[in-house]
Amino acid sequence: MKYLHLLFFPILIAACTSPKKPHDVTDISEPAEIYPEYYNVTVPCNIAPLNFLVRNEGVNAVHLEVGDVTLQQEGNKIIWPEADWSTLLSNHKGDTLQVTLTARVDDKWLRYPSLSWIINHDSVDSYITYRLIEPGYEVWHEVDIEERCLENFETRSLANGKQLGNRCMNCHTHGGDKGQYSYFYIRGKQGGTIVNRNGTLSKMTLGNETTG
Repeated sequence: MKYLHLLFFPILIAACTSPKKPHDVTDISEPAEIYPEYYNVTVPCNIAPLNFLVRNEGVNAVHLEVGDVTLQQEGNKIIWPEADWSTLLSNHKGDTLQVTLTARVDDKWLRYPSLSWIINHDSVDSYITYRLIEPGYEVWHEVDIEERCLENFETRSLANGKQLGNRCMNCHTHGGDKGQYSYFYIRGKQGGTIVNRNGTLSKMTLGNETTG
């Protein structure tokens, strides 16, 4: 008996994530609707990438030129590769960069008026702490105290509300604007003031029958 051997060769289809380059571009006078509104801003030389959303109706591809960097992406979002953004900042400290945005709306490429970004020589403090709570304090018992690195988008929880029984906490406060000294207050049973001194935590019970 003869056997017929069939060989199956997989066909690999490469999906291209970048749209075709802009062509037959039309200049328009109306500025692009972007969020956040990074119009003519000055930024520190160590800030996280200025990613943004193009809110104009019908945008399905974007093309951005800033200094010597070009980004081209599908959809209506500009998302900077961190390496490209870091290189841009380090190469252009003190410079005013022209930012040119072109967007594909349906099948037409539209170029919006240029923006400018000033890259400051000075850097910003790398970390910020904040209380994460719903706008308007409508859900006051769902509260976290978090820390974020302003050089990227990394965050970490300093006090998780769920682990503390969803009790109200006040904002994280630093002593003398120094990171090694800080405290925050937890209300309710077994609450108190949590004090940080050089990474060592302690609790001070300052409440009485009328406070908590």
